[in-house]
Amino acid sequence: MRDTIIDFSQRLRTGVEKVPGAVAGSLVGLDGLEIASYALREIDTAVIDAELATTISAALRSSNGMGMGKVRELILTTDGVTAVARTVGSDFFVSFLLKGDYSLGLARIEVMRMAKEFEDSFV
Repeated sequence: MRDTIIDFSQRLRTGVEKVPGAVAGSLVGLDGLEIASYALREIDTAVIDAELATTISAALRSSNGMGMGKVRELILTTDGVTAVARTVGSDFFVSFLLKGDYSLGLARIEVMRMAKEFEDSFV
């Protein structure tokens, strides 16, 4: 068990501000409910997170159906935004939103770090 408690909102803020081009970050249940979020500007993260939860849940079902193992990461790129999401345990995910695909590699690394920290804090 961890000796310290993670402030999820503060950790998301630190991560988002560390990655150039990142505009938001969230910790979300696969049911689509936000645990914590942080955005640099007014973004309706609740709607985005709910949609990402639906997409990740579908990817998990597909992956299981194909016998490919657990989905670890999902990247969704649209005309204006890239979402990077990584599963945290079996019930949650952490995600970042980026302007375009700006700093995609850095975002992937930071999301991976956060997912590990958050998962460790759940134990």
